[in-house]
Amino acid sequence: MRQLMRSVICAAVLFPVVAHSPAGEEKETLYRGRTLKEWTARLKSGEAKQRLGAADALLRVGKLKEQAVEVLVEALKDKDFAVRSDAAVQLICLGEPSEAALRVLLDGLKDPDFKVRDAAMLKLMDLEPEAKDVVPALIERLRDEKSPIRYSAAQALGRLGPDGKPAVPALIATLNDKGALARISAAYALGRIGPAARDAVPALTKALKDDDADVRHAAAVALVQIGETKGAKQAVLGQLVAAIEEGRFRDRVSAAAALLQMGEHRAEALAVLTKARKDTDSFIRMEALEASLWVENDANATTPLLRAALKDDYSKARLMAAAALVQKGIAKEEALGVSKAMLKHRSSNLREIAARAIEKMGPGAKSLTDDLLAALKDEDLFVRHAAAQALKKVNPEAARKAGIP
Repeated sequence: MRQLMRSVICAAVLFPVVAHSPAGEEKETLYRGRTLKEWTARLKSGEAKQRLGAADALLRVGKLKEQAVEVLVEALKDKDFAVRSDAAVQLICLGEPSEAALRVLLDGLKDPDFKVRDAAMLKLMDLEPEAKDVVPALIERLRDEKSPIRYSAAQALGRLGPDGKPAVPALIATLNDKGALARISAAYALGRIGPAARDAVPALTKALKDDDADVRHAAAVALVQIGETKGAKQAVLGQLVAAIEEGRFRDRVSAAAALLQMGEHRAEALAVLTKARKDTDSFIRMEALEASLWVENDANATTPLLRAALKDDYSKARLMAAAALVQKGIAKEEALGVSKAMLKHRSSNLREIAARAIEKMGPGAKSLTDDLLAALKDEDLFVRHAAAQALKKVNPEAARKAGIP
């Protein structure tokens, strides 16, 4: 499943602060400590970053959309890439002139400055744009002179899942990269592309003998995800069993998921994932949850983990589990209830993430149609846009009647 990273970057953590002026004066809503009048004034200030901040604030409270979008579009031409890329992200999240905005980030991947290329790559990874728009540029970055860029490019391609199939030949070549990090990332990417990366099986089997232990582990997990371990089953099992016994927590978790998928060492694998899901560290719990999502051959093992995640303290974990359960047709009412409640959260950030999670559920979340229609009137423009996109996937007919193009 594609992750909710786009939701997180689009829904920057901005909490509206509502207050009133002293008695006798005109009451004004405050947002992040400033009145709407003050934000409007900053929209015309000379400092580009101040203008971007003002545009974001006004969009969040549903004011002066046209003027705010004009500021963002103009910022796409700023000499500072940080300003251009921030504006691009906001426009893409809004569904505004996103072609020009995406071009800013794609051009950033070709910038002579390594820091600019790196920043552009990170933003693209978080936004998860359509594969057809970015795959050629990411393939090109697999040949970047800087190892961190090659590593990130492979990661980004992996996040596309099966849509990353056109990159399989380039990722196979990257398994021979001189940098171990790039080889690791390429192996994991091929695994996340799944059965569509079947052409990589010979190269991944060879990578089981790589000098780097992390590359060998990534290759073993990838072969399981692709569904082709017959020719190297014992070597794959050896890597995975060693990982759950002695590996770092991330390797233990991914190895456990792979073993469950293979139907091997079930008790030990399930114990690893269960322990990780109960950890006090939300990062470790998320790693276990994400690993559980791609196990398709043992629902009896993973369903309890997903249902438990519906009560996780971390909001993103609850929504990720809810989306997965609805897609699987398991515990739908419970999962939909979590999503419905999050759509009404006091934080606009979480309301937007909830709408994007519901979008991933598709028609399985049709019972939330009225809730999405209500979210179309949310005070936050980003929430309204996310709700509109979700409604198109969940109930196309209702979206048409609501006038959503």
